Amino acid sequence: MKDWGEVSEIFEKISGNAFKKELNNDSEAQTRFDVIDRIIKEVLQWEHGQISVEPHSKGGRNGFIDYKLTAGDFSIIVEAKKIGATFPSPTKRKKLKLTGSILGTGEISLALKQAEDYAFNEDADVVMVTNGDCWCFYPLERGKNKDLIFATLLFPFIDTADAEELFNIFAVGNVENQSLDDLTTKNPIEINNRL
Repeated sequence: MKDWGEVSEIFEKISGNAFKKELNNDSEAQTRFDVIDRIIKEVLQWEHGQISVEPHSKGGRNGFIDYKLTAGDFSIIVEAKKIGATFPSPTKRKKLKLTGSILGTGEISLALKQAEDYAFNEDADVVMVTNGDCWCFYPLERGKNKDLIFATLLFPFIDTADAEELFNIFAVGNVENQSLDDLTTKNPIEINNRL
């Protein structure tokens, strides 16, 4: 697996090429082709056998999942929207409440609900939505009060630290090495009561 230093050059090319175009007016399919597919495959290094594109999901929400990423014991549901979709603007706060005024309304709220429904159907661990520019994710915690769930927002094309964090959490080799443990409850941290 390549490290961040190696893939950061690829990331810069994707950024330069994708945003030279006026993607704000393009479709979701074009956003996926120009940005999201390339980040998943070239930067995060997921391979064909680990990526399911448009698998049908049955359950609470019938439909087609944009991406289901599977590595090790983890699966991630990714809902993609076009770059022009109204998602939050960059903020200093990287964690926002799902039911708050920013994530609880508008297009991102609908995308999060759709992805979460698919994640429940598929017994996934992480819910992610992206319009290519904003990447928003959180662990799927069944039965947890939504008012207590916070999502992380990364803006990799605006902040290179966000790009590196996206890589550190979601690069396939890192996921296989338990990078999602801190996010999910798969391997909860044991708390020892000591004086």
